[in-house]
Amino acid sequence: MSSKKTKSATRTSFLSWGQKAAAPVRLKPAKSGLESGRKGPSAQFLLPLLITALLVSLGIAALRIDLLRVRYALAAATLEEQRLLDESRALTAEMRRLRDPYHLALQAQELGFVRPARLIEIREAHSSEAPLPERVAAHQPNAAPSLP
Repeated sequence: MSSKKTKSATRTSFLSWGQKAAAPVRLKPAKSGLESGRKGPSAQFLLPLLITALLVSLGIAALRIDLLRVRYALAAATLEEQRLLDESRALTAEMRRLRDPYHLALQAQELGFVRPARLIEIREAHSSEAPLPERVAAHQPNAAPSLP
């Protein structure tokens, strides 16, 4: 018993330098994570859950970014389509203006073309007999004109 007395005396002398000796504090033993009475999720369940939540949130963020990229591409394609439609309308109007007989007559007059004195119908030229090579070679007047 004397050893217990000296230990407690030493303890009180170190703890109290001018203070009263306090009763020793007893600490509760630490609980392990495997005890059945523990409340809340365990670390073995919580870590995979957090990793899964992180991966899902990253996937959703990637989908949103991709959706924004597709929206911008769609807007650009819509603008390009509108530009091409406007160009098509302008070209159609120009084609109709150039095919107008009055406009063609004005252009022909500016270029120095004159109205022909005689019209030759092509249907009549096809109905006559085909020119013989001798007539074409001799340049006879009753031979039908041939193209080179």
